[in-house]
Amino acid sequence: MELDSRISQHQSDRTDTLFRTKAPKVIRQASNANYVVIQPVALTDKPASGKWTATPDGTLGGSEVSRHDLAAVILSELTVKTNTRQTISLSG
Repeated sequence: MELDSRISQHQSDRTDTLFRTKAPKVIRQASNANYVVIQPVALTDKPASGKWTATPDGTLGGSEVSRHDLAAVILSELTVKTNTRQTISLSG
């Protein structure tokens, strides 16, 4: 019974990993919707600095970014739409 439980858990973990890594890309490629995926580095509760690096090539400016700055980037992307249909890395 324990082996069955471990196999079941392994299959569940594998499905979860597949869903998190592959499904979003497939859905984005098949969709005509505009989107931006923002991948921030470590988030902090520090005040907004107003300085960040947001790039589609993965370049990072620092190892953390404040939640306030992340919110500002999200707002900017919703209004200006600079990085439509891209994934961007966000750092402070």
